[in-house]
Amino acid sequence: MSSERDTCTPRGLSPPRSWQSRPPEFGAKVPPLISTLNRMTATVTALLSLLSSRQELLELLLASGILCNIFGTMLFEH
Repeated sequence: MSSERDTCTPRGLSPPRSWQSRPPEFGAKVPPLISTLNRMTATVTALLSLLSSRQELLELLLASGILCNIFGTMLFEH
């Protein structure tokens, strides 16, 4: 004598609405983050092999620091 509504989801077992609206946890972003960091490391290594002076190294470090800051801000603001 149970109705169709009783067989779907029992009362009290569905997660609270606050859980359903939460953004994905940081763990969901780790694999893409690792592959992005690997690509960035390969790029920096290739650029370092092209450098010939200390001035160019300092400029590259400054530029990469700015890019990492922008990337980190974009990643953690969502």
